[in-house]
Amino acid sequence: MKIVKAFLFLFVSLWLGSLIRRVVDYPIPDMIYGFTLLFLFLRMRIVKREDMECVSVPLIRLMPLFLVPACVKIVNSFEILQISGLRLLIVLMISFFCTMIAVSLTVQFLRRRIKHD
Repeated sequence: MKIVKAFLFLFVSLWLGSLIRRVVDYPIPDMIYGFTLLFLFLRMRIVKREDMECVSVPLIRLMPLFLVPACVKIVNSFEILQISGLRLLIVLMISFFCTMIAVSLTVQFLRRRIKHD
């Protein structure tokens, strides 16, 4: 019964994510909305972590399958990539380096803070 309850929470959150996607009409995949809702349910303790473990542990191995719809959408938008591919590549490189700088500064800050405590 615990597995059924966990799958029910998972499917309800993904279904709600699909509904939100239709209402918001912003180009974010349904799964992202659904997983965000599931995360919020877990943070607000509507769903207990222990209840979801029996389903989440086996599904983690299948996580790449959740990314397939987003990848297919990118392949279907190949014309857009041909037109603005260079701009997209530049934006991705800038965001990558900004992320690397932010992560390194955060790690340095946390290391200094831990050493002083």
